[in-house]
Amino acid sequence: MTQDKSNHETPAAIPQAVVKTKKSISIVWLVPLVAILIGGGLIYKAVTEKGPEITISFKSAEGLEAEKTKIKYKDIEIGQVVDITFSEDLSHVIVSAELGKNAGRYLTDKTRFWVVRARISSGTVSGLGTLLGGAYIAIDPREDGKAAKEFVGLEEQPIIATDEPGRKFRLQAKKLGSLQQGTLIYYRQIKVGKVESYTLAENGQDLDIQIFIHEPYHEYVRKNTRFWNASGIDVSLGAEGLKVNTESLLSIMSGGLTFYNPQGLEKDTPAEENQVFILHDNFADAQQVSYMIKQYWELIFKGSVRGLKPGAPVEFKGMEMGHVTSVDLQIGDDPSDVVISVLTETEPERLAGRSGFPNIEAQRKFVDSLVAQGLRAQLKTGNLLTGALYVDMTFHDDPPAAKVDWESKYPVFPTVPKSSEEFIGALRAFVDKLEAFPVEEIGSNLQAIVANLKKTTQQISTDEVASIIHNVNSFTDQLSAVGVDDLIKNLNKTIQDIGRLLEDLNTGGEGEVVATLTQAQKTLISIEQILSKDSNINQETTRAMREIADAASAIRMLVDFLERQPNALIYGKGENQ
Repeated sequence: MTQDKSNHETPAAIPQAVVKTKKSISIVWLVPLVAILIGGGLIYKAVTEKGPEITISFKSAEGLEAEKTKIKYKDIEIGQVVDITFSEDLSHVIVSAELGKNAGRYLTDKTRFWVVRARISSGTVSGLGTLLGGAYIAIDPREDGKAAKEFVGLEEQPIIATDEPGRKFRLQAKKLGSLQQGTLIYYRQIKVGKVESYTLAENGQDLDIQIFIHEPYHEYVRKNTRFWNASGIDVSLGAEGLKVNTESLLSIMSGGLTFYNPQGLEKDTPAEENQVFILHDNFADAQQVSYMIKQYWELIFKGSVRGLKPGAPVEFKGMEMGHVTSVDLQIGDDPSDVVISVLTETEPERLAGRSGFPNIEAQRKFVDSLVAQGLRAQLKTGNLLTGALYVDMTFHDDPPAAKVDWESKYPVFPTVPKSSEEFIGALRAFVDKLEAFPVEEIGSNLQAIVANLKKTTQQISTDEVASIIHNVNSFTDQLSAVGVDDLIKNLNKTIQDIGRLLEDLNTGGEGEVVATLTQAQKTLISIEQILSKDSNINQETTRAMREIADAASAIRMLVDFLERQPNALIYGKGENQ
């Protein structure tokens, strides 16, 4: 019965389970959340720390590898190469690189990149570390310039970095010689700088050489400093004997430049940045005063200019003031109209002083005044051994009237023939006159004169002498009328003497007058015999004149030969000449 009661209990008496939902977050979700946070942080870091991306073009990718080659500044890594591709025209390679975030402000159009490899030049060795670690790209950052992301890499490592203390200057030269990038510059045999670069000047004739002088030596470069090429050995032979000058053994092998300040100019004003200096060939040239202003002149010569070559000096009173730049032949419409055009380069400041001319008109006026005073250009022999000529600007006495032709392409300066041509011309004129000398005619005239004198002495008589004396007496009477007493007394005395002589002649006496006349007649007869056509002296004179004419002809041939070969005076006439 108890069992039945228990079976028939109501359901309300049985406890019921109550289900409740829990709202807390599961720990499982923390894992992806942390991953998202870490990833976001990494992305943020990558974005915020990522530097600029740039491209650099090189002619070759030698030694460069993507994801390996580093970009360094002062041996500190600041970037890396990420990709290397060809350009569209296959002319060069394009290197893509990423730099650190702080490098952005240094990427301007003046920033330079180059590949560092092992390099030996001008006595310096660099990049030896790349033999083991491989090549890398170096950067020379610049803040002054426009922002840029594309660059053209240098094929050669720059000699001077941008931040290196010192000063840059420019040299103007006619030829490069042994100079190259990195050539050393000396001051009192101390290394003070290097040649940075060189290019052809705008005029196409000169070289523009960029140099760098390190601090503090750049302070010794003054406005009047002289630079010269100290490459090799400078040997000179003068009155003081043999001199050998050189800067160092290194300059003999690889070349070098040097400079000095002339005495009295050491305390001159320091030179400014990029000031232009003349680069002289040697120390002797550097000692000469340098001028920047150049003036070109054209000289016209009609005679031979054999021995005149480009580079020949142009001198004024023995001082060099320029040189010959070209020698050309000009033929006019008439084939016989042949002249030689000589173009010279001079430095007008040598004539007017270092201040030069205020304007072109002042220069023309100055030159015209010199020409009016007789200044002319003339060729002269500078070396008898080689026959070399030079142009001498000097004053001449009474030269042919001439003026400077300022309207030509180059001003045409008046000239005179060279001294040898003047001598040859005068000698030829003398020979021509000598050949035309009328020897026989002069002999005939002398004979006629002697005959007339002889006839006159034979025909003179005492009556004629008396007539002369009468005329003299009349003249003395006239002089007495004007009061010339002293002169009258002397004349009266002379007349009395002549009267006594006439009395001797009238009485047949052998007076002094007769003796004198007789002697004069004998002398004239002797002269007539000497100058007769068949006389020995006449024949000898004719033969001598002919020999003189032959000698003149030989002199003409000698002059022509010396004009063609002036050095024959030293070397003599060749076997085949």
